[in-house]
Amino acid sequence: MDKSMIKGVLVGGIAMVVLGAGAVTGYKSLNKPTFAEVVAVKEVTETVSTPREHCEDVQVQHEAPVKDSNRIAGTVVGGVAGGLLGSVIGGGNGKTFGKF
Repeated sequence: MDKSMIKGVLVGGIAMVVLGAGAVTGYKSLNKPTFAEVVAVKEVTETVSTPREHCEDVQVQHEAPVKDSNRIAGTVVGGVAGGLLGSVIGGGNGKTFGKF
């Protein structure tokens, strides 16, 4: 081994020891608990109402969709039935229900 290589290894080893010791010291100082002096105490009495969400399972009933949404078939059947009933009651010759 060369003298310069031995010097480099020694200097590098010493540098690593110094850096490691500094890191451990810094780590210990960061993990120390910090305390503060209490100078006054004031009792706080305040009611805070916070909105909350309440979830539960609920059965829901849905109406079946109407097949004839405009009720055209019912209107036509009602009109035909009304015409036939009016014809029977009125005698079919233009008489009204009041003159029956």
